Amino acid sequence: MLMRSLFFLFMFIVLAQINIYGQKEKLPRFFDDPVCIDSTGVILIPTRYNTDHLSSNKIAFWNNYAANILIVENNNEKGIMLFEEDTYIKPFEKEESHHYYPPFRISDNKVSSSIGKEYVFYLVKNVDFDGNERIDEGDPLILYSTDLKGKKLNRLSPEHENVVSYHVYEKTQYLLIKLQRDINRDKAFNNRDKDFYFKMLSLSNLEEIKDIDLNH
Repeated sequence: MLMRSLFFLFMFIVLAQINIYGQKEKLPRFFDDPVCIDSTGVILIPTRYNTDHLSSNKIAFWNNYAANILIVENNNEKGIMLFEEDTYIKPFEKEESHHYYPPFRISDNKVSSSIGKEYVFYLVKNVDFDGNERIDEGDPLILYSTDLKGKKLNRLSPEHENVVSYHVYEKTQYLLIKLQRDINRDKAFNNRDKDFYFKMLSLSNLEEIKDIDLNH
């Protein structure tokens, strides 16, 4: 009986260390392969969740999300984190396919479409859209950007819509984001939500140009 009580007490303490997004505050993180931005010398080092001991963080384990990105400059030995709190960041995209390439490194000397001439783009899950006190697959992907030094973090898409894809057109200087609306208002993004549109932004200043929408 005593052992059973101690077991439940231990499990309570462990679960208490998991924050409202289902992320494990006390477990260590580890580094993934770095990405270097040649034009600035800045190194982006993704950090990963340690899922070896606890499996409650299934979204990070199954979907290859990073917890954060350490940004290291030559004059800053320690570096700074992209987000103040750990979240879920998709791997960078491979240029020719626009499909996610795990892990973050880009193979065959290809340049990532996530790294443009002036900006770096990040797909992030950090909004508990359905209010279930954790981030999961039903919550939206949101597009963020920084400059090539990893500074000036900027949210580019609404928190209540899901980013399906994005395309960077350097020659014509615009960014095209495909977004999904929660059309049935069930607070979850999935294949039942068939309302999509495009948002066009200028690559010169990332200001919105217009929406391209068939339904509104």
